[in-house]
Amino acid sequence: MRKPSAAVLTTLLALAALPAVGAPEYRCHPERVGHGTVSDHLAARLHETANLEGEAARAEHEALRDFTSATSLAGGIVRARLAGHYLRAGRADEALEAALRAAANRYVQGRLVDDMRALAAQIHASREQWDRVVNLLQPIIDRECRPPKPATRYLLALAHARHGDHDLALGEIDAACPRDETDAHRWVEMALRIDCAANGATACARRLLDYARLPEPTPELLRLLNHGLSGLAGYPDARPLLARAEAAGVIDAQHRVMPQPRRETAPLRVIERAPPDYPPEALHSGFGGGYTLVEIAVSAEGTVTATRILDESPPGLFGAASREAALRHRYLPRRVDGEAVPAITRTRFHFRVRRDGEPLPATQEGVENMPSAENPRPAWTPPEPPGLSTACIRSPDTAAP
Repeated sequence: MRKPSAAVLTTLLALAALPAVGAPEYRCHPERVGHGTVSDHLAARLHETANLEGEAARAEHEALRDFTSATSLAGGIVRARLAGHYLRAGRADEALEAALRAAANRYVQGRLVDDMRALAAQIHASREQWDRVVNLLQPIIDRECRPPKPATRYLLALAHARHGDHDLALGEIDAACPRDETDAHRWVEMALRIDCAANGATACARRLLDYARLPEPTPELLRLLNHGLSGLAGYPDARPLLARAEAAGVIDAQHRVMPQPRRETAPLRVIERAPPDYPPEALHSGFGGGYTLVEIAVSAEGTVTATRILDESPPGLFGAASREAALRHRYLPRRVDGEAVPAITRTRFHFRVRRDGEPLPATQEGVENMPSAENPRPAWTPPEPPGLSTACIRSPDTAAP
């Protein structure tokens, strides 16, 4: 009898080491999180490899994997990164193994555990292994350790729908609140197909009108809603809801959605200012002061996420100090329809010196919240933070009697 090759033995051992059901035990916060130690040398290599891309990144992380234990903190981080590299390279089996090992690691942060379970579930979904998708993702929802990402809920909804668990699928889609994503119409379509097929014209109309009240729907979502509403006009059970929605200004006489304006319920308000220091190099420049106009991007949590200089005089002297100060500002977030949203504001810093050449404290003025009626769309928009609100609109105006 021929002995198996070294490569075959390696593969068999790797498969044998994987969890039997493909889902490690789920823990809200791994038992030993924060207790793992990483040497200075290894920490430096992990930092350096974080900025690499493509084959160079994969090769460096494979080298790190070969001398780190899968159960160590560094080993968990390395395997989590490798899972992403392998997935992007189309190496699904290796990505799955790396993701499951990282998810089973008792040192890595809980959010990374969730991400690795979601990555493994994505691979199982591509193979239509829906039981494994549910096993990986359902604990994230049930334990409520952290707010689940919409993509996690959507994938779990798809698995429930493939199992015929329509109520569970609808629950996950509704909780994810498909309203702001460019592909939200796909999940709305899935919800409509389930609700309209299983629960009749009244439920179908209610769901369509709930989505119709969402502010700023995408063009794809509008087309989907208008198509569905036009088809409901012939169903007697749906007519009372359609008539009430038309009276409320949600749809027009042709049963087309009338996009709802977003209403500002609380403006952005600064609660902590951080005046800039007078730059030492500016004191020796010969200028008697200057000013900067800074544009500030504020997150829905009220923290500053990005800044840029719109105007500066003299050029190049006060911009760095102004941006550093702006990053330390804190705000009460802008609210639209009661929901905290990212916003952009502007502020002007003035720098002055006394007659003896000593700098005066910088002053600040001219805060302008954006967008506004005069300037509806800023020229510069910072990246939107990931994640969506789960506060979907359910309007009494369109509720069933």
